[in-house]
Amino acid sequence: MDGVRAVVLVEGVSDQAALEALACRRGQDLAAEGIEIVSMGGATNVRTFLERYGPHGQDVRLAGLCDAGEADHVRRRLADAGLGSALGRDGMEALGFHVCVADLEDELIRALQEVSRGGSALDPKVIEVLLARKSHEEPSALLGLSAREREVLQQVA
Repeated sequence: MDGVRAVVLVEGVSDQAALEALACRRGQDLAAEGIEIVSMGGATNVRTFLERYGPHGQDVRLAGLCDAGEADHVRRRLADAGLGSALGRDGMEALGFHVCVADLEDELIRALQEVSRGGSALDPKVIEVLLARKSHEEPSALLGLSAREREVLQQVA
């Protein structure tokens, strides 16, 4: 873990592979940036990883993704680790822990199916918002990312 300054905790290896592929596609060298994406083998293991990487362990910057069905469990474990109490979704996101309404894998499959039909991987509403923001806030490299992807990358950057 030499040089690691931020860890993104994800539920499984498919989530890890998806985020690593996205970073690669965007030209990011996570290792050079000191960012490691760690598969926890399921959200129920989050306590172990919060202990390992959190304030009572290696004390690196933490972020994470979990499915909506696991949000309450992750919320409780964040509190147990001393990272906040009575956290709502906004509080979790302020810590860098984002809840996926749909499973990340489901979102990737939906995007691939849409692209294979000639559509866009992004919801047209998201594209409209991003284009509206482009001139004010967003670097052009982020235009292809969903709002959730941008949030996660901002948390670990």
